[in-house]
Amino acid sequence: MWWGRLVYQEYFGAVYYSFDYGNAHFVFIDNSLGRIDAHQFRWLEEDLKNNRQKHTFMFMHIPAYDPRPDKYKGMTSRVNARYLIDLAKKNKVDRIFSSHIHEYLREEKDGLIYLITGGAGAEITAPEAFYHYLLITVNPEGITEEVIRVN
Repeated sequence: MWWGRLVYQEYFGAVYYSFDYGNAHFVFIDNSLGRIDAHQFRWLEEDLKNNRQKHTFMFMHIPAYDPRPDKYKGMTSRVNARYLIDLAKKNKVDRIFSSHIHEYLREEKDGLIYLITGGAGAEITAPEAFYHYLLITVNPEGITEEVIRVN
């Protein structure tokens, strides 16, 4: 709804931001309108350029890339999505997390790993989908992912 952003900002603050924890950099993007505006892209470019952490994780609502060949529920601005993907590749983002699609999908493409995890509570619509969450572990050996099914 049009007022959702205002309510979110009142209670939680900025709609896009980043922080470091341990040896990881976490970047949260607001693409809830299907695109990213120029101001946020300038912020993101600067943020990623200044990142010195070993690992980088990016989070957004709408996928920049939808791996399903017969459907597309990614960002409405495909040019915008392409720029975001190129920026993530250039800055060696380890994982890109999104939801919006109400199922679990994992795709490795062009050096990026996309995790779509939209099965945490919204109605499941695809026959092969299931309720779930992801357990991500970061340690000196690397990054592991575990999909936890929820009944």
